[in-house]
Amino acid sequence: MTRSLPSVRRGDVLRSVVEVLDRRLDGVLPQDVRGLDQAFADDLDLLGALTLRWHARLGAQLDRALDVPVADRPRAVALAWATTAEQMRGVRRLLDREAEHPRSPEVRRLLERSTAAEHGLLARAAGVPLASVNGRTLLAEGRALVRPALADRIRALVPA
Repeated sequence: MTRSLPSVRRGDVLRSVVEVLDRRLDGVLPQDVRGLDQAFADDLDLLGALTLRWHARLGAQLDRALDVPVADRPRAVALAWATTAEQMRGVRRLLDREAEHPRSPEVRRLLERSTAAEHGLLARAAGVPLASVNGRTLLAEGRALVRPALADRIRALVPA
């Protein structure tokens, strides 16, 4: 009699990956999460799912930013990005690290498309023209607003 493996739910595995990323904050894609190899075809598949998770959370934050007066929207959009980055520190750190040093041409293309889409999303939410230029500016403003977590501050004080 063959023993079958328990069913692995992709969403559950993805949540576990996000938890590991948030706990470690090292920007390294975890390989030791239970069910990972069953839920995702490869690292590119997992990075794609993490990118979608990031965009979904960012979209929810941007929806809230649309409630402010039009004149205040660029600042609200930058704050929405910063809030998302604070809520998803581990995922953001991984995506930034992979964008700086992509593991493959496919990952580079995935993250370039993701970043271009993010720039457009930010610019549209802020109601500004020239999506790529203004989206990049809004993203930079959002990065500047991210408050370091206590763990980040402690890490900066302790020699490596």
